Amino acid sequence: MSVVLNTKHLSGFINEEEYKAIYPQVEAAHNQLEAKNGPGNDFLGWMYLPRDYDKEEFARIKEAAKKIREDSEVLVVAGIGGSYLGARAVIEAVKGLYHNELEDGPKIYFCGNSISPSYLNDIIALCKGKKFSINVISKSGTTTETSLAFRVLRKLLEDEMGVEEANKRIYATTDRAKGTLKQLADAQGWPTFVVPDDVGGRYSVLTAVGLLPIAVCGMLFGVAPTVTVAVVADILGALLFSSGSFYFGYTLTAFLVGLFYALFLHKKDLSLARCALCQLLVSIVCYALLNSIWALNWVTKTAAAEYIGTRLIMQPILYPVYLLFLLLLRKYRKPLEGALRK
Repeated sequence: MSVVLNTKHLSGFINEEEYKAIYPQVEAAHNQLEAKNGPGNDFLGWMYLPRDYDKEEFARIKEAAKKIREDSEVLVVAGIGGSYLGARAVIEAVKGLYHNELEDGPKIYFCGNSISPSYLNDIIALCKGKKFSINVISKSGTTTETSLAFRVLRKLLEDEMGVEEANKRIYATTDRAKGTLKQLADAQGWPTFVVPDDVGGRYSVLTAVGLLPIAVCGMLFGVAPTVTVAVVADILGALLFSSGSFYFGYTLTAFLVGLFYALFLHKKDLSLARCALCQLLVSIVCYALLNSIWALNWVTKTAAAEYIGTRLIMQPILYPVYLLFLLLLRKYRKPLEGALRK
């Protein structure tokens, strides 16, 4: 992977000679990082994280996140410093500061970064009476602030759901082989994820430290499952109920339909205007325009003309039907989600 510095917007502030003057220092720093022979060379694992990572652990992270999204209304992340700041920064940057109020899915709260009793009491109040899970993050397991918050929340979880069920809802991100938290997790049977030895705190967001909360937030799910289901459904439909040869254009239409629905309908407050605009785009762009283009390229002109004519007549008729379905989904989505969780 190569990185190129774009100096377009710096030309008014930095002269070309200044770049040339600092180039030897930049080159020396780069070579030292690549050779791993400078101070702190034991903590350079972050350099290759986007490419080299534990694929098996990543799969377990996604499985754990899926379980939490299915059985929990709240996820509490107990950590301090880089053990929570990275995940919180990514979630708030992508989802917004008030994502818990505006988005569906489990609410994500962070604690263990102070010993404030009022802050911890607020977290307790947010968790009481709800199905919640805990992700405790500590390499040693002895950090005072995190340990304090975790013990209080673990006791609350056990009191509300029983010890056996509580043990199914605690996820420990800690050292690979040693430490107080690792020993406790192994004894209690909690799923564990690794804080790598060679990745410093500020980069740990790219490891299990940050990826589990991010995945629970839905950012490793999002649009991808929707468009995947749409495409797979189209291909299966073509195979099972084929009326002719397969044509990729209609699969592309299915992909775009799934994409439109995913992008427009992921907000909690599904307004009439949002639903109407989403369905209007789907009906015009996907069903009327694109499918007409595919017909012109796939069948004879006569058959295409008949197909397009029928489509153009049917879409205004079907539009209110599609919109009614979206509005019903908006009205009954929460009861349906509750039933599915049960």
